[in-house]
Amino acid sequence: MHLLKLSILLVAVLGLNVLQVKQLQAQEKVLSVDAVNRILVEYKRLPVYLSLAHLEFPTDPALKDQATKRLEELVNGKGVMVLFEESYGADDDGVPFVYLRQGQAFVNVILVSEGLAKYKPSDKPTSYERLLANAARMAERNKVGMFAEAGGAAATTPASRPEPVKAAPAKPKATKKAKPGERFASELNGRYYYPEKHPAMSKVHPNRIIYYNDEESARAAGKQRAPEVNQNAVPADDGSLQAAEKVFQLGETMMGKAQSMPATPERDRAYTEVLQVLTEAVQRYSALMEKNPNDEALGEKLRRAMQLRYGAMKMRRL
Repeated sequence: MHLLKLSILLVAVLGLNVLQVKQLQAQEKVLSVDAVNRILVEYKRLPVYLSLAHLEFPTDPALKDQATKRLEELVNGKGVMVLFEESYGADDDGVPFVYLRQGQAFVNVILVSEGLAKYKPSDKPTSYERLLANAARMAERNKVGMFAEAGGAAATTPASRPEPVKAAPAKPKATKKAKPGERFASELNGRYYYPEKHPAMSKVHPNRIIYYNDEESARAAGKQRAPEVNQNAVPADDGSLQAAEKVFQLGETMMGKAQSMPATPERDRAYTEVLQVLTEAVQRYSALMEKNPNDEALGEKLRRAMQLRYGAMKMRRL
């Protein structure tokens, strides 16, 4: 705890104690993840510990270790947006509770959606807490992490994953050359493969993801390349509410068409396209929500987009 005390002392002496600030939004670099509730960031060139707001972490050692590793994967060595409000408070050691945003995603929400943390409501729930509440319901429905049944998704370890049946296609397509460090991924029993960081893989439990170094390897394992959305058909994003609603309306229309189709591979491809469009809608609404955290009407739009996106994910046979 020596570094923790030193970092808090340095910040307080220099007048940078974030607990004295009512609101803070700053882009910082994560230096290390020492535990799920001890994230060391560089704040104005000083090391400061932070903890994630409105979360309760599992006491089970295996799950806690999994949560820590997932947190490392999400933020370690990366730039994150730190969102702090005075109402979030701090723990017994004076470590501030914050929300961390990496790219378009809230780290707090990701951990809850994967069942690696529980949502801990505050006395006066904030707009961000609606995202946590939705994520908690999703994790419980999907039975992941701490909600997994014995032998379920979270109980599946890399060592116990069944090897996929290899069946090379009769006429293999030309292999797409991956960018340096880029891999492809597929759900364990899924039909399609995607670029590793594709939105369609964001809600799949880490223990159920198989990685491939190139497309040829994925096809040799019997996987098919996921259909791609015509980006020209997706309304341009100028950061406005109108742009977010246009892409959501497109997703709604596509969802309706997919629901009217029979259970065929074509319908699966349609739901995959819907998922990509609705992911874009969720990202746009989330960006607007960050600027207007107390806008209840906007929060409801975000909830609807997340709900419809989950429906597309549930109906699609990967």
